[in-house]
Parts: sequence; C-alpha cells; structure tokens
Amino acid sequence: MQRSAEAKNVANMKTEQRRKERGFTLIEILVVVIVGVLATLVVQNLSGTQEQANLAATASDIEAIKGAATRYKLNNGKWPESIEELVGNDEATIRYLDEAPVDKWTGAAYTIERQGGGILVVCAGYTGNVGDGDDLTSDNIKKIKLAEYLEIIKQGN
Repeated sequence: MQRSAEAKNVANMKTEQRRKERGFTLIEILVVVIVGVLATLVVQNLSGTQEQANLAATASDIEAIKGAATRYKLNNGKWPESIEELVGNDEATIRYLDEAPVDKWTGAAYTIERQGGGILVVCAGYTGNVGDGDDLTSDNIKKIKLAEYLEIIKQGN
C-alpha cells in the first residue's frame, strides 16, 4: 500500500513537471502580444510630441517678439533693427523682452527682417539655416500644421 502511495506521488510529480516543461499558455502569449502592440502605439504617438512642443514654443516666441517690436515702434517711431534692441542692455533702455528667445531646435537667435512697412520675425527652424525651406516666420507660424512641418523636416534630411 505504501508503494502505491509513493508511486502516485512520483506520478503526480512527473505530471506536474511535464506541465511546467510544456511552455507558455495561450493566455500568456496573448498578453505579451497585446502589451507589445500597445507599447508600439504609445511610441508612435510620442514620436512627434517633441516637435509639436518646439513648434508651439516657437509660435509663442514669435508672437512675443512681434508684440515687443510693436511696442518698441509705438515708443520710438521706428521698428527695431534687431532682437537686442528689444532686450535692452543698460538701465536707460526700456526692456521690451526680459531675454532674447532662442530657436528651440538649434539654440540660434531669432532675427528681425524689414518687410514693407513692417517687420518679419524669423526662426531658422529645424536645420538652423535661414532660407532652406523650414523657416518659421511671423507670416507662416499660424498657418503651418505639425504634420506639414514634420514632412518639411523629413524632406530636408
């Protein structure tokens, strides 16, 4: 009788061992696949997030510079020649901006260009080179969409 109990224990242990050796269950495999798919979707959605943040910050900077330049013109009767005139580096100069904003992609300074009777604020954009097709200006910043700008960046690379 004792041998049959031992034989059952050995048989149970072998059965248990075979179950463990079989591998993953279908449920376990499905969970891994679903998690993988979700991770892929999250990564794809985050890929444009930094560019979107840079584009929004650039739009904000351009609007701030344009507003400061307009206040400068009202006080001085002429448009500023550069961003530095808006910042003012001595106590006698009115400061229209606390500091000169910089391009979010390259750290380059924004520029002001004369345009007819007004000005054009220019950000060199992703490449850092003015005039190569990815510039953001006070004329186009409100019209450009993230997808369009990402396509411009891809074409430039």
